Amino acid sequence: MWFTEGSRVASIGTTVPEVMLSSRQVTFGDGSTSTRTITVTNTGDAVLNIATVGLTGADRAAFTVVNDGCSKQRVLERAFCRVEVAFRAGSDSRVRAARLAISDNATASPQMVSLVAQLPDCKLPVFPYNSPTNVQGGFLTVSDGSQVDDPAGDFVSGNLLSHSKAKPVLNGQLPAVYDRAAGRWVPTGAGAMSPDGGRYAYMDYSQPFDFHLHVVAVATGHDQLLTLPNGPWSVVGFTSDGIYVHQTYEGVGLGLWLVNPDSGAVRKLFSDAAVDLISGQVVWIEARDKTDPLPEPPGIGGANNEIQSRDLNSGATTTWFYRSGSSVRVVGAANGSILVSGYDIAGTYLWALDGPGQAALITTPETGDSLPFSSGLVADVNGWWFGSLDGIYLWTQRTGAILVSETLAGPAGTCA
Repeated sequence: MWFTEGSRVASIGTTVPEVMLSSRQVTFGDGSTSTRTITVTNTGDAVLNIATVGLTGADRAAFTVVNDGCSKQRVLERAFCRVEVAFRAGSDSRVRAARLAISDNATASPQMVSLVAQLPDCKLPVFPYNSPTNVQGGFLTVSDGSQVDDPAGDFVSGNLLSHSKAKPVLNGQLPAVYDRAAGRWVPTGAGAMSPDGGRYAYMDYSQPFDFHLHVVAVATGHDQLLTLPNGPWSVVGFTSDGIYVHQTYEGVGLGLWLVNPDSGAVRKLFSDAAVDLISGQVVWIEARDKTDPLPEPPGIGGANNEIQSRDLNSGATTTWFYRSGSSVRVVGAANGSILVSGYDIAGTYLWALDGPGQAALITTPETGDSLPFSSGLVADVNGWWFGSLDGIYLWTQRTGAILVSETLAGPAGTCA
């Protein structure tokens, strides 16, 4: 019988080895050649038998195991062994990624260590999630893995509304995003920021089914209440045209409305589709192909198996994604690409698309398994950044998902 206690996994009836790695992610610094050491410790109650140590992944040829003290070793309880890995820079200046795979008789073999080199020299704003005690934003220096909290990014968390400690006080919902134009942490989603970063929108949910839309000036904290008809409203996006809203309750409701952020005037745009996101003049909508031979998966609110783009000016609609027997929705859109999240009776999935029908499944490297939770989906020139229960990943079409930090936080803006 297997069970957990604290940070340990154990069983009744037999003793087992357990592996603790000095790090699950290693970043190689500047220089033509650099070396890093990974320590493998047996924290279990039986001998750890390590069979092989090897390299895998897209750029494994750029890395070398220069000292292998673990292969074919019997590591006793509380003992350890070490592996040294080197990276040699070449003519390719792009991000280079591989994994150190340690095959042994412990649970979850092979143990994987993410090896990354030539990461961009930029700072990624990050904000913790699912933490009632840590509600402070900070910056991750991607090139060396160092992280510092930002004193100006501290918030007082509430059940429905939160507010900044920095003045002027900004109200809204967490996790916060970093507004580079204003140099402020703002308690709202990235899509709810105005294009110039001067204002943001948030919804006050304190009155059930009578949600209130607020527009806030970042520089002054001036909070303007806009009147909407009663309903479970949610902000879809804030563009130069205004604030787009829809209604969500146990699923995304049909329709899209545009609110003037100055006058509060509301205009209904359409009512025949469920909208997930706005990017420029394109809305990303869910649809259902009724010829699907498979039944929809269980869930509240029904399921849509297709993603379409709709041009707000012409009304032209293009099908980007279809998956039989699934429920899918757009969770990220930027720079002409989208992220689609979905589930079926077998599990959950995340895909990246650069065009209609061009879906690439995003998985945990070398396993084919879905990433354990994803948050803070942000795209920039480097690729897609997102947080998970493993840490922060960078995804590109060439490398797939790369674990770049074990920080348990979500990206809160682009890396600059």
